[in-house]
Amino acid sequence: MDFRSHFDILKKSTFQVAHSALLDAIGMQNINGWLYNFQTKYQEKTKDEIQNFTQSSDIATGFVSLLGSGAIQALSWKWLRGEAITSGDATNFGLTTQLIQSNQMSMVLRFIGRLCREAKKEALILMIDECSNIRNVTDADAVSHWKNAFKNLFDPDNKEAGLIISVTDNDIDNFPEPISDQQIRTRIGQGNFIMLNRFDRDENKDFVKAVLSVALDSTKVDALIKQYSAEVDGETIDKATFPFTSEAFEQFLDYTQQNQQAVPRDTLEFLNEMANAAIQADKHILTSEFVNSIGVTS
Repeated sequence: MDFRSHFDILKKSTFQVAHSALLDAIGMQNINGWLYNFQTKYQEKTKDEIQNFTQSSDIATGFVSLLGSGAIQALSWKWLRGEAITSGDATNFGLTTQLIQSNQMSMVLRFIGRLCREAKKEALILMIDECSNIRNVTDADAVSHWKNAFKNLFDPDNKEAGLIISVTDNDIDNFPEPISDQQIRTRIGQGNFIMLNRFDRDENKDFVKAVLSVALDSTKVDALIKQYSAEVDGETIDKATFPFTSEAFEQFLDYTQQNQQAVPRDTLEFLNEMANAAIQADKHILTSEFVNSIGVTS
């Protein structure tokens, strides 16, 4: 899947801003491929199967039209994202309503989850980051729109699309209303609110090593160390911290600590910045001098 930069959440923003970003992150090409698989399975019953699942003839029309090409495909994608289309286009398209209700949007996401599972035998997991920004929404109707969308997506009956949200606050009672609302909290389940604590130095060290172990092919590390040993610059190298030298790795950790604590997200951002700088500088092994040159400018 893909990642999309955070969308603006303003006073009257509804769940549509999140819905459209989620569809963009999944990608029309992916959804189209899963739809072709679905159509191959259900043949002439495809539209009926979609309508029975979503309880909406309009949503069924939108998905079936996505299998088309050119203008019809573009229009169906626009409608499924929750964007407004003209009444003339809606009529020509065979639609009776705009996709504006939160229950419609959540059902679109759930059906995409079903498509994913049937095509790939994998669960579709969605994530909305920085949901603290939902507190910017003060319009009562917009707040209700978010709340109803979360109510549907976190409902135990939803077996098709998982949803993870992140909020920057240690107290659930202070979460934005569409999340702190008791109906939403009950659906999420108290045990599913996971507090992500800051790391001390040792925890952050283990965290970064784990990230590196996932990002790098361990079967090639020895060969890479041998190939680029001239870049070590007199420092020591350890497979567990490659591509950092041991000294550079400690230097990297120093930059991630604030008041003897590290925020995992900030550590990942700094690691990403370090990797991009290394690529630009054609560095294969990162020394203390290199880490310091990036750290002092971050």
